[in-house]
Amino acid sequence: MIIFLEPAYDVSQYPKFIRDTWEKMIEQEIIIEDKKTKRKKVNPRAKIPRGHILEGRSDGTYMYWVKLP
Repeated sequence: MIIFLEPAYDVSQYPKFIRDTWEKMIEQEIIIEDKKTKRKKVNPRAKIPRGHILEGRSDGTYMYWVKLP
């Protein structure tokens, strides 16, 4: 899901499940807007829904895992 933080990727090109999950991430403030750069970024302090995983990596990046239906 974190791929959509990059401007080259548009979530609207993906299936409804992916679009809905992305919207939930924004609504639950897992994805927030950086006040300085105005770009979206991961909020590692957000409450993650049950069954989802936010994996912080040693290089400062994140992976967000959601079980597909």
